[in-house]
Order: sequence, then structure tokens, then C-alpha cells
Amino acid sequence: MRKIWPAFFYQNLCDRTILFFDLGELLTKLSKLLRIKDQIKPKTYIEELAELGLLEIYVNDFLRNKFETDEEFKQRIYDALLKYEKSLNTDVEVFFMEKMVESLGYFLEFTRECRTRSLFDPK
Repeated sequence: MRKIWPAFFYQNLCDRTILFFDLGELLTKLSKLLRIKDQIKPKTYIEELAELGLLEIYVNDFLRNKFETDEEFKQRIYDALLKYEKSLNTDVEVFFMEKMVESLGYFLEFTRECRTRSLFDPK
């Protein structure tokens, strides 16, 4: 008999049978399903417009207010432009550079105490 370890069992109360599920097999099947899900993930209308090169025109004509006020929406638009546009525009580059500067500023603020105590200086 094949060794099933680690295993989960489920006892069916109707016919008193015990079913064993090998954890490795379950994880393999789950990873296959997740890969398939990622492959068939549909594109959003934002991604479709970016791929066609019409996203900037659409946003300027119909979604200018939301683009200027909603930071999460702005991030989605710029992510789509970065992923699908054939040539980057300067707005996308500036947006991501600002995000990087913000992250580095947070890092410097977070490590300020360590730097002032000279923990990073080799002795």
C-alpha cells in the first residue's frame, strides 16, 4: 500500500468510507488551476484601450476628473500604459519616479535612527 503522508481524511457518514487525499497531489492540482486562471484572465477595458493606443485620449475626454482625484485609478491607468504602450510618455516616467522617490524617502526616514547611531559605519 502506498504511504500517504501528510494526508487528510474525510469520513463519509452515509456509507462509512474514508477517502484519503495526498497533500502533494492537492497542491499540484491547485498550482495548475492557478496557472490556468492567470492565463485566461481577461483584459480590462483600460488594458484594451492602452493596447490600441487610445487610453490617453479616452481618459482625457471622459475620465479627467477621476484621473486627477483618485490616486488608485491613476495608478491603474499608468500601469496599463507602462505595460501596453509601445512608447512611454513623460507623464508615466515622472509618475513612477515620484513613487520611487517617495519610497526612498520613507526608507531614509525609517533608517534615520540607525544612521544617527552610526550602526551602518564599519569600525
